[in-house]
Amino acid sequence: MRNAQDKERLSLKTAGNPPLLLALGDSIVWGQGLLTTDKFCSKVANSLNLQLQNRGHSGATVMCGSGPDDPITAPDYVSPPSGDAAATGEIPRSKPTIIEQAASFDGDPDEVRLILVDGGINDVNINNSVNPFYR
Repeated sequence: MRNAQDKERLSLKTAGNPPLLLALGDSIVWGQGLLTTDKFCSKVANSLNLQLQNRGHSGATVMCGSGPDDPITAPDYVSPPSGDAAATGEIPRSKPTIIEQAASFDGDPDEVRLILVDGGINDVNINNSVNPFYR
C-alpha cells in the first residue's frame, strides 16, 4: 500500500498527463489487419479512458530477433492514440523484440496504468519443435 506522500506525488505527477496503457508484443497486441479503433488494446484503452501507446508489431519474438534493428523510437513506429496507424506494425519481423519494446519505453513510468503483453508463438519454429536441444 502506498503512503500519503507517494499518493500525492503520483497525483501531482499525472495531473497534466493522461494515464497510459502500454501495449507490448506481437501481431495479437498489434491487431494485425485491423483498424486502430478495432484493435483490442484500443478498445481496452478507450473503455478505461487511457491513452494508448502500442509498441507491438507482427512477427515480434520475445528475446532473440534476427535481421536489422528497426528504430522503435521513430515517430511512425508507435501507433497514434486515435486514427489509422502507420503500416510499420503490419510487416512481420522479429525485431524489435518484446524485451526491446519494453526497454525502449522512455516515458514517465508513473503515467503507465496498465501494460498488455502477448508473445512467444513467433519463437516456436521447426528447429525447436523437432530438436529439444535447439537454442
